[in-house]
Formats: sequence, C-alpha cells, structure tokens
Amino acid sequence: MNALTKGSVVFYLAAVFAAGLLAGGMAGFSVGQRTAFGPPPRPREMAAHMCGDLRSHLHLSAEQVRQIQPILDETAAEIESVHSATAERIAVIFRKSNERIAQYLTPDQRVLLNEMQRERQRFFHRGPGPGHPRPGPPPDGMPPPPSPAP
Repeated sequence: MNALTKGSVVFYLAAVFAAGLLAGGMAGFSVGQRTAFGPPPRPREMAAHMCGDLRSHLHLSAEQVRQIQPILDETAAEIESVHSATAERIAVIFRKSNERIAQYLTPDQRVLLNEMQRERQRFFHRGPGPGHPRPGPPPDGMPPPPSPAP
C-alpha cells in the first residue's frame, strides 16, 4: 500500500470539510426557506406557543396561566390582524407593479407574468407542509390560488 503524503492527507481533509460545508449549507437553506417564507402560525397556535414559553421560563402556576390566557389570545389575534392587513397591502403593491410592467411586455410575456403572480400567491398561501393545507381563504382582494394540475 502506498503511504499517504502530507499533501494528500491535507487535500482529503479539505475535500471532506468542503463536502460537509456544502451539504450543511444546502440543508440549512432548505429549512430556512420553509421556515422564513411559510405562513405565520394561526392565532391559537401562536397563543399556545407564547403561553408555553411564559410557563416554562417564568414557572407559572396553573392559576397564572388561566389568568393570562385571555391576554395571550387577544395578542395573537392582534398580530394576525396586522399580518393580514400587511399581506393585503403587499398584494396590492405587487398587482400595481405588474400592471405597470405589463405595458412593456408582449402578449406572451404578459401570460408568463400572470403565471408568475399566481405562483407567488401559491407560494405565500401554501400550508405548513405537504398534506397540511393552510385553513381559510386568502386575504381579501386576493384571488384564491389555482388548483394544482392533476
């Protein structure tokens, strides 16, 4: 068997490190994309998460949890309201932008632009994962995303 030279060992270690870095980066990007760009939690889920954090960090009693639960429910509903209003405003901005852009496009490009818009809506209104569609209709002023092709 040939003895490995110092240069070969360094090369192989660098290659293994680079492969691990690449694999970790791709996995992190994939998870980050699903987490960062997915829909926000529903108010009930948000309130339960906030309550769990407070309960564990502050060592709340059952009575304290009962007392603050209405506050957490109200807070979560307010956050959902702000998110919905913001999503509607963003949809209007995209729609206006596309209308302005469309005047410079060919008819075929306009069709593609409309497809891009539908894909964006589908992306931002998808459920939390496969088999878990997001409940409820999209925000007012936004058409429902088209059904996927069979």
